[in-house]
Amino acid sequence: MAGDNLQLYETEVGNTVNNMALLGLGDHINFAVERARKGMNCRSALEWEIKQLYTKEYSVASAEMSS
Repeated sequence: MAGDNLQLYETEVGNTVNNMALLGLGDHINFAVERARKGMNCRSALEWEIKQLYTKEYSVASAEMSS
């Protein structure tokens, strides 16, 4: 799953992910899955800024979450 997401990101956004980013991404995914299992829906106070600054990345992530 994570590998598919990385490949989609690299294809759609045109960036590659370095090994150091993978460590942080793994933690992020783990915590997100744990929150989802507990029924916790956490929204970021920075969501608007993230959406504006990282338009492509946000679009890819949103599409992946809804599928």
